[in-house]
Amino acid sequence: MAELSPDGRRLAICYTSIRDDGSHPPDRVLLFDRTRPEEGAIEVYARPVAELQGWRWSDDGSRLYVSWEGQIPGQNGPRGSTGTDVVDLNTKTKRPLKLPTFKDADGAEQEMRFATASADGQTLLLVGQGLHVATADAKLLRRLSQPDVLVSAANVRLSPDGRLVLYTVFHLSAERNQLLV
Repeated sequence: MAELSPDGRRLAICYTSIRDDGSHPPDRVLLFDRTRPEEGAIEVYARPVAELQGWRWSDDGSRLYVSWEGQIPGQNGPRGSTGTDVVDLNTKTKRPLKLPTFKDADGAEQEMRFATASADGQTLLLVGQGLHVATADAKLLRRLSQPDVLVSAANVRLSPDGRLVLYTVFHLSAERNQLLV
């Protein structure tokens, strides 16, 4: 998978991890400057023993928001830890993005999923029992969809002026027992 920077100059490319015990899900992001192909790609993010779920450029191209999912050490099964880190591409530093939580259908506390950020990074769109608007310090401002709507975090887009949101929802078809977009 690759994401083109807003200026079209750089590619953020996810790489699969290959270790002694085989090939594993992508766990690092490399940047490739298309205007300087002779320089090769540089690693800007790594989270060993986690699977990168997606990454988004900030509108100005100075940050990458990287969402990941990792298994809880010593446990098998689908539930694990999730999160989003913000990579400052100027300083090559990363910090965790604090995200609010919600209770899922089973009553378990879950962290919301990062979808996208405003141009200044101060407003976030998050998914967890619908689509929400939150501040960068994890304060929920309002819900944009019904709570029972399944929103795909990977398909949320914010207009450049921050006034419009485009997102994909899934509906369960009762007749066919499948998801419809």
